[in-house]
Amino acid sequence: MIKIPGLFLMLLLAIATGGAYAQTAFVTGKIVNKDSNLPVEGANIMLLQGSDITYRTATDSLGNFKIPQSLYLQMTALKITSINYQDLKIDKKFSIEQLQNKNYLLGTFALKPGKIELQEVKVNAKRRYSDTTNINLSKNKFERSIMMDDLFSGNYGFTKDKNGRIYYKGNLVSNILVDGGDFFGKNNFDIYHLLPALTMENIQVVETNIDSTTNTTKLRPVVKVNLTLKPQYNKGKFGNANAGGGTSARYLANTDLYAYRNKQQVSLDLNLNNVNAGDNLITPPSVSFSATGNGLNARGARFTYRNVVAKKLDVNFEIKGRLDNKLYTSLSERNDLDIRQFSKTTNASNIKTWGIDNSNFNINYRADLLNSFNISQSFSSVNTRVRDSLNYTIKSDSTNTISKVGRLNNTLTENSSSRVLYLHRFASKKGRLLNVSAIYNDNSYHINESNNIYNLSNNVTKTYFIDGKRLVTNRQLAINSSYTEPLGENSYVTIFANYKKDDIVESDNVKSDTAVSYLTPAGIYNQYLETGLKFQRTFSKVSFDGNITGIFNSKDIHTAGGTANNSFKVNFDLKTDYKVDPRKNLLLTYSLVTTYPDIHQLSSLNSNFDLVSQVSGNPNLKPQDNYSIKAAYDLKSSDTESLLFSGEFNYYTSKFGYAIVSAGTFLSSVTTNVGNAKSGALSFSFNKNFANQRYINSTSSLSYQENPSFVSGQRVLNSGILFNQSVSTTLPIVKSLVTLTPLLAASYSKFNFGTGSSNVITFTYSDRISLTALKSEVSMFPLFTYSHNINNNHSFSMNGEIKRSFFKNYVSAWLQAYDIFNSFKFYNNYVGPTYTQTISYSNIQRYVFLGVSYKFNNFK
Repeated sequence: MIKIPGLFLMLLLAIATGGAYAQTAFVTGKIVNKDSNLPVEGANIMLLQGSDITYRTATDSLGNFKIPQSLYLQMTALKITSINYQDLKIDKKFSIEQLQNKNYLLGTFALKPGKIELQEVKVNAKRRYSDTTNINLSKNKFERSIMMDDLFSGNYGFTKDKNGRIYYKGNLVSNILVDGGDFFGKNNFDIYHLLPALTMENIQVVETNIDSTTNTTKLRPVVKVNLTLKPQYNKGKFGNANAGGGTSARYLANTDLYAYRNKQQVSLDLNLNNVNAGDNLITPPSVSFSATGNGLNARGARFTYRNVVAKKLDVNFEIKGRLDNKLYTSLSERNDLDIRQFSKTTNASNIKTWGIDNSNFNINYRADLLNSFNISQSFSSVNTRVRDSLNYTIKSDSTNTISKVGRLNNTLTENSSSRVLYLHRFASKKGRLLNVSAIYNDNSYHINESNNIYNLSNNVTKTYFIDGKRLVTNRQLAINSSYTEPLGENSYVTIFANYKKDDIVESDNVKSDTAVSYLTPAGIYNQYLETGLKFQRTFSKVSFDGNITGIFNSKDIHTAGGTANNSFKVNFDLKTDYKVDPRKNLLLTYSLVTTYPDIHQLSSLNSNFDLVSQVSGNPNLKPQDNYSIKAAYDLKSSDTESLLFSGEFNYYTSKFGYAIVSAGTFLSSVTTNVGNAKSGALSFSFNKNFANQRYINSTSSLSYQENPSFVSGQRVLNSGILFNQSVSTTLPIVKSLVTLTPLLAASYSKFNFGTGSSNVITFTYSDRISLTALKSEVSMFPLFTYSHNINNNHSFSMNGEIKRSFFKNYVSAWLQAYDIFNSFKFYNNYVGPTYTQTISYSNIQRYVFLGVSYKFNNFK
């Protein structure tokens, strides 16, 4: 055992040695894989003087190493070794004068992968680990135009996939923090398009298999990234703005402003556009088609505030408002095969939406290391006014009907939620937790609707009106508690008990000049008592986890025809995760999940009053049980290549479905339990990322599904098979001057109904053909679609864009042309339990759009 004075002396020697080395000049080099050109981490570098080793070091995570100049001058040879690589010995030595002009850089050395045969290997590895890699950027001098997002795209071990997810050495990054906390929203990856890399002091990457909550070992590690800002950048302002206008009265104006000082963060987003640009426009608007979005006039604003007070109190506030107006027309053709009825509907809609989309106030208070509280309150209030003009044509064996409906619907939706959470960590044992929370939700839906209807059926004309008012309220109170006990380093058990009270009250008031009969529930009152346990156990290559839950439900219905009932269900979810080797994983899951009906299934919340077609709720609806078996095999051939095979089988009892009744021109669907059903699916996906952001992705799936229903009192088993295939890639041509990004997708389905069958075929080809030169990019976006359902439909269209960057990429100007040949048409195919349907939307108008985007900040 080392005495304290001895330990102190060793510390002084270490400081003295470090101080001596701090004054020493170094020569540097880098080691890479000869085949992939990727850095080799942990390679051994040895200086030889004759046969003696005079100095030894190793490469860091980026493959870099350094050697003191004084020792380098004394060497006669340099030897590099690494596991699974062939040894490399360099006898040639540059003089310091020769290295002077190269900043003392020895160069980059490429190691050739070698095949190593091991006779008997004993590995004593740590089961639990937490590896930290620090990427020091303090001495890097980035241009202001280099953003953090650029560092995440193929640099320092980071890569991004086509969906924007970030990987470190092939492992998905689960969270990114800045100075140990959230930075304008958790996992807000878009923000890094605007944050310059010059602000970075350090990037810390932590890979660990230790669960931070329960302190137990996990089979699959997680990767987290913490970005540390340089001290001079502990405050700053940055953001962007986009503005544009074009023909057909198209316009766009938006800005995103961000300001922070230490832990205090404020942001403001303002957005006005009618080009389907979305809410948060960090980059210029993407060139895309939308069935209904291109007739959308969107106006919105979002404000956020966050501050950490005294390192204990974390306050977050957010409010978002919107004012949207949407105009579009559509043509729907529907074939109800079971009841032998064909219908065609033309609809012209004017939809206006306004209100507070979301407001949230959240407080996290950490009293000490063991006790923390969370209080949150959210509220939204959204008004939606829909003015529809519908023309129905309905044909069946016995009727031929034409109906015209003028409808005005006003809906006010208000949602309020309050939560209090207490978390206690026990000092006596790390990972031991007590969690208690109380939640109260109050949701209300106010609906006012008027319908004026003209009906011509079998040469009989009738006009009538229906005015309806509907109020649906849903109040929920939940009290949850759980206790977690670690059972050593590799296992834990959680015991939980929850109570929930769920009340749904509906009232309807209908006025009409014709006979109208509505049976709506006055009240549905549910109480749930849930208790059970969750467990987890990790071995060297296998992990078991799951939960077993007992649920008691007491249901009371206050309406004519409603009956009170009680039920008890046992649910379970069991998972086995097998790590075949570091790059292969097999996951097996067996579960029984009970789904209780929600407010939309129990009430008539989604139904209209027009007496042409209705979907009614059912207060007597029973819960649905789903027995499920799933398997997934994940093969990661390398950090840039992966394959995934998966399959599942589901068996349902008391499955949710519809009871359909056709009475002349009136089609009624009531939510009900339709009995047992089965479904299954198989899928395969392949993904490979190459250098220079090239990739190829292929996905295939085959599924089978049963959808029983009741038609005029008779149970009919409908079933279908669906096959999907898609391939997407990027193809740089002419040294990346020309790039193709094609996507090919095809699907085929065959659905069998009670009285017939239907085949649905769709095929889509889209591409981005880009020419890049002299900071300019010219892109063309062809789109071809073909669909076969009730009718054969096909469409071809072309968009285009010219974009030019200025002022070191801080400013970009763009010219976009939509539907150059004025030929675009949009079709959607739908297949339900008893019908097939095709909807075609109004053609978007051809227009040209000119705009500019500007990034700004006060960093120097």
